[in-house]
Amino acid sequence: MPNKSIVKPAAAAKRGFSYEKTVAEVKRLEKEHQERPVSFTLSSRNFLRLEKDLKLTESEKRYPRFFYDASTSKVIVQCMPSPVHEGVVTMFSEGFSNARSSMSARRRKDILIVTGEDYNIFRGLYQGSKKIADLAVKFRNHSGALEVKFVLEVGFSESYEQLAREARLWIDGTSTVSVCVLVDLQENPRYRCPTSYLSDADFERLKLPLATTPEMFQLPQNQYGPASFKGSNWTGVISTAQVELWKKDPLTGKACTDGQRMDILSSNPSPTFLASDSMALSPDEKDCELDFDWDDCRVFLKDQIQSLAVQRYFSMLKER
Repeated sequence: MPNKSIVKPAAAAKRGFSYEKTVAEVKRLEKEHQERPVSFTLSSRNFLRLEKDLKLTESEKRYPRFFYDASTSKVIVQCMPSPVHEGVVTMFSEGFSNARSSMSARRRKDILIVTGEDYNIFRGLYQGSKKIADLAVKFRNHSGALEVKFVLEVGFSESYEQLAREARLWIDGTSTVSVCVLVDLQENPRYRCPTSYLSDADFERLKLPLATTPEMFQLPQNQYGPASFKGSNWTGVISTAQVELWKKDPLTGKACTDGQRMDILSSNPSPTFLASDSMALSPDEKDCELDFDWDDCRVFLKDQIQSLAVQRYFSMLKER
């Protein structure tokens, strides 16, 4: 089972809110630059009401994102994207795209890779749930319909406990998903704006520029943070970047971890995934490793940490 020692406190939960106060809080969150997910307790019926009243299903905005877990009656709001989160999703998407492109033309027609798609296909304890998958891979079944078989969920500024709940949602709550990969990214220490304690006069004396670029935020050599600028840290250190594979237990039919957690930051050994981990291979197809360039990923992660620092810097300027 997963190493419980890395579990962080769960996202802040807003309990005891009336429906009207929940609506007001969601509207406030839509305008804020809050990184950590926020959760509310809400019945399935009131979540449907919330979607209708705030026209959540009609919005074309990517964020904020709303996830509803019917098994716990929790709405989880992810207010804004993180460059670190988006970068890891892109890296996995490219890996699957490379694997797909190496297949026969007939086989490629049976596979679709999608990101940011909304699903409400859940059943049983999870019926009524709603989730946007960070990345999903669909395969054509014997009836000719595409169905989700593989899901990737990336957590940044999110507890491992919440990530594990998402794995169970996908595997236990659907009839099709057989594999869920979790990527657990933890920042240490948790970010706090370095200028939040300054008076307006002290802030003005810093003479911070209105325009910055990622390369202006320096990283220590061979480290993943902190990203610093003008004597202040705009990120912590990415101290955890681990990958965990979840599958359906062949005996119980329930979601469970498969193998050991794999560390993206370590070059020896790097995480490996087989094609058979995510797709059913025909008898004439050989199993192979999916094409992930982990060295490139580690370089890309440093770039995204610097981009995260820029995002936080501009959020700070907007809020002064």
